[in-house]
Amino acid sequence: GPSDMIVNGVNGFLVPVDDVDRMAEAIVKIKENYSIAIEMGKRAKEFAHTQKRTIGTVDLCHRRRNERRKCDERI
Repeated sequence: GPSDMIVNGVNGFLVPVDDVDRMAEAIVKIKENYSIAIEMGKRAKEFAHTQKRTIGTVDLCHRRRNERRKCDERI
């Protein structure tokens, strides 16, 4: 879920489900402080790129492992 990707106050805000007051507070904080929005956006982008690289590496390892299994099956 969102808490796997968002560090509260670092690359976004996490608010409890159905807590409209906390959601409104987070929106106002971002709206009133543009630098927070910019910094959180940068950090979120960095996190996304890191996750993309990690997923790509894991995917490559799985593909290579599966290729080795196919070779072993042929022998």
